[in-house]
Amino acid sequence: MSDKKLFPRPYVLNLAYMALDALWSEGIFCAISGELRRGESKVSGIVLVAMAFADTALGYVRSRGKEYGVDCQIIVKNSKGSDNRKQQRFTLHDVPGIVYSAEPANFGSMLIATTGNRLFNILLRKRAKELGYKLSQYGLYHNDEVIAGCEERQIFKVLSLPFISPLGRGYAIGDRLG
Repeated sequence: MSDKKLFPRPYVLNLAYMALDALWSEGIFCAISGELRRGESKVSGIVLVAMAFADTALGYVRSRGKEYGVDCQIIVKNSKGSDNRKQQRFTLHDVPGIVYSAEPANFGSMLIATTGNRLFNILLRKRAKELGYKLSQYGLYHNDEVIAGCEERQIFKVLSLPFISPLGRGYAIGDRLG
């Protein structure tokens, strides 16, 4: 049983769209991920993937939040050895969030990893391993060479799987990946 506070999807989605708007207006390609992307009705927070350093992206979100009267607090305590340019935790109003930095070459694999859910990611990585690949948030590798990662569909294709919509990644996934 999780002790995380859950928020109604519309409330969190509104905050996430404000953050996306801030990033898009600065020319930063980004996407919503996590529970919001999976379409869950109650979510524990905001997950964003952005093609920018995470700390830079949050600077823009914080500025836009001030315009809208939305309090954005950047949480500086990342785990030891963590790089604020790769991921950064924050809160918008009372909703926790995290922004992950991605490059064009790994944007799709980062979306898969951060959309989840956990079981889906485990089964997808298992499938990759069975085929002689390694899947991480940084791409799909064969030996030490990245062979896919910029788009989610590309990864599913290499793994000989039909594309599974984020909305279908939370339930009955064993049948789709088995």
